[in-house]
Amino acid sequence: RYDALSEFAHDLRHPNRAYLRNAAAPLIERHPVLFWKALALLLALIALRVPIAIAMIAVGAAGLTVLIGFGPTTGLLRSLPYEFAANWALSSLPTFLVMGYVAYHAQLTQGLFRAAKLWLSALPGGLAIATVFGAAAFSALSGSSVACAAAMGKIAVPEMRRNGYSVRLATGTVAAAG
Repeated sequence: RYDALSEFAHDLRHPNRAYLRNAAAPLIERHPVLFWKALALLLALIALRVPIAIAMIAVGAAGLTVLIGFGPTTGLLRSLPYEFAANWALSSLPTFLVMGYVAYHAQLTQGLFRAAKLWLSALPGGLAIATVFGAAAFSALSGSSVACAAAMGKIAVPEMRRNGYSVRLATGTVAAAG
């Protein structure tokens, strides 16, 4: 049986336990029944072929409504999508994708990869090594590893395929480097 008053009194005598039982504790520890019901509802919605994003939004909204009420939940659902989409870090992604497409279609990347192949031809997997170094530099300059992986995926994978690398090695190299 849960007795909040005795737990509060116990926490006053043992301040370290109060720190461990804060609101940042995982949901499964604070509300285990709600967690399992939400997980079952999510799996049921997915089994009914509801798109995963819609199922997750519905279960999250229902859980928030149970935990904090309808008013605060609707406020969060109105403000959070805008705050996420208006994030400055996400604005770099389309820019670097366009830059990758322009560099690829202007055939700038072929010259760069030919130079990298010549410089690193003595090493086994020289083009893969050049891809890793190029991705590291691109990621450091752009500040976005997601944008780097997307742009390098459009630039490096076709060049690596053209030079005889397998699809698995080319995509794995870009994914690990990005």
